[in-house]
Amino acid sequence: MNAKSAGRRVLRLLRHFKVLLGVLERSSQTFAKYFQLIKAHCDTTLINKPAAVRQLNGKLFPFIVEAFQRHDKDGDGVLNKSEANIFFSLFVSERLGFVHAARGLVTQYTGDAEKASAQILLYQRHKDTMDSKAFEVFDSNEDGYLQLHEAVSAMSIGSEKNEALLKAFGLRADDTDDDTTYWADHYA
Repeated sequence: MNAKSAGRRVLRLLRHFKVLLGVLERSSQTFAKYFQLIKAHCDTTLINKPAAVRQLNGKLFPFIVEAFQRHDKDGDGVLNKSEANIFFSLFVSERLGFVHAARGLVTQYTGDAEKASAQILLYQRHKDTMDSKAFEVFDSNEDGYLQLHEAVSAMSIGSEKNEALLKAFGLRADDTDDDTTYWADHYA
């Protein structure tokens, strides 16, 4: 391979990385807006009101779809394993607001800001394990690929799959066990 050919390959790689970084940046902004909406909603509205949840989900839906589509490079409606991992990693990114939104949701559900903070701390201590469990909830057919309907279902507040996701994150206790030590025992 001559220097000219190698130079062209380097330029193609640089363009590819620039495009990829642009996608990640736009996707990060989309996730940040998603979490800001949840946090703002929790600060002003009771989450356990069905009409309020429907309204919030209506506002969240375009952000979920946009983030998903930004990661679906080939446009086939399915995120391959690599795309799904990047999508999920951004979803649980503390930098983008996951923890703040989760704290707001837990506070709304429990009515107890201290308990919410304790559950968030527990999540942060066991983040890798809990994130792994949560990805299994996202990926309902357990093939490592994500379909749009899986993301929408998991990220729509109050849905059955969203409740399972919050439990996997350790942010929602089982109805029969309201003690946060449950999560420490199961994820330690």
